[in-house]
Amino acid sequence: MFLEKAFDALAGAAQHPLAVGLYVLVVASWLIISWRVKRHRTLMQHLKTLPAKDRLKALELEMGPLPKKGLNAEQWLRAREQSFNLARWGIVSLTAIIILSLAVFYYLRAAPKAIQVAGRVTLNQRAWPNATLTIVGITGSWPTDNNGAFQFQIPALVKSDSMTVTVRGKEGYAEIHHDTTVAANAATALRLDLTTPPTQFIAGQVVEEGTGKPITDVQITLASGRGNGATDSLGYFRFNAHGKPFEAVEATLTHSDYKTTTVGLTISENNRLAIGRKK
Repeated sequence: MFLEKAFDALAGAAQHPLAVGLYVLVVASWLIISWRVKRHRTLMQHLKTLPAKDRLKALELEMGPLPKKGLNAEQWLRAREQSFNLARWGIVSLTAIIILSLAVFYYLRAAPKAIQVAGRVTLNQRAWPNATLTIVGITGSWPTDNNGAFQFQIPALVKSDSMTVTVRGKEGYAEIHHDTTVAANAATALRLDLTTPPTQFIAGQVVEEGTGKPITDVQITLASGRGNGATDSLGYFRFNAHGKPFEAVEATLTHSDYKTTTVGLTISENNRLAIGRKK
């Protein structure tokens, strides 16, 4: 992750107008200085072959007036060549420093900041305390207070401008699970208004497998806390269930003399179920 961000920052710095100008300056300077260094080397190679009376004139034509004292002609040429090389590498070094400085600037500017998440959860138009909020893709969970309010901080969503908030909690037998997608820039003032699932009935009869004999006192428990009940003396049951009409729900049937069985039931319909005796 760090290397990916660092390379992205370096790529951004490389596109800065200042960086482009520096690239052009480096290339131009390198070519000019290389040309001058080559000319100086050529002059040094041929200086001794020139007549003594022409050497001073050749040096002055190439480099301008020579120092009056302190260095001979050959030493002066070498010093000038070293100065050109120093200038060449100095320009390259300065360019590298500026590019890296721009990259650091881009990296720090692009560094993710924390997102504040705050708001309130209501259930059936009343504050819902002790509900739990999670953010898809973010580790952690956060509860609502007695007024249904919440406030917490999460890392910035680097590659997304939205997030999915999940609210979970229990109201009576009903397990509430609600997902909502919101814009990240609206996360500081969320209003999550929820309602409990509608209450329907679930009914039917439980009989013994093979014989069709009604079974009394079979405990029936719907998954996710949607409801529970038991069969009467004729094996019939009817109780409230949270869900939509004709929605399929999972139920577990238990009895001391019969095998524990998990079956699918349909809300708002009569269900006939058969379970086998324990061996």
